[in-house]
Amino acid sequence: NWPELDNAVSDAKNISAELKRRGYSTMLLLNVGHEELERALTSFYLRKDVDDKSRLLLWYAGHGGTTENYSFLVPVNAPNKSSRAFKNKVLSLDRFKELSGKAEANHVLVVFDSCFSGTIFSASRGVLGDPITEEVFEPVRQFITSGSADEEVKDNGNFAALFLSALNGETNADANDDGYL
Repeated sequence: NWPELDNAVSDAKNISAELKRRGYSTMLLLNVGHEELERALTSFYLRKDVDDKSRLLLWYAGHGGTTENYSFLVPVNAPNKSSRAFKNKVLSLDRFKELSGKAEANHVLVVFDSCFSGTIFSASRGVLGDPITEEVFEPVRQFITSGSADEEVKDNGNFAALFLSALNGETNADANDDGYL
């Protein structure tokens, strides 16, 4: 089985609390199984109260992994990779991208604090983008990951702490000075 994570739950709670403090509507799911995760993500992305002016943010803190070009998120009830039921109990990043693409929201930001989450990218990553322009008004799906495609990520709370620090203006996270975090 997958090892227990020390900080994933507290990181998720801290992110949720800060967003609530800022007036955002939040939903916090902790230690969910495959079926609940799939249902929650489908419901989140296909919400009826979301329109083209909506912005969605999803923070995932937990296990992630890869096997032979198959990348996935690991719910709490996922068996180890050698189990026959393995692929039926994890959520592929392809499915995740599919769901985020179906959202009616104009902007979707997904933050992965998990191992191997960088595999969600099919193009180059880690490159500083151009300053925000009129394109900000077009639909966009953005993904921030705490690690690259082949990287194990430490469960030490640092990624969430840096994210919160940037959100609170304690760290200059606007590297291209366009006024956006």
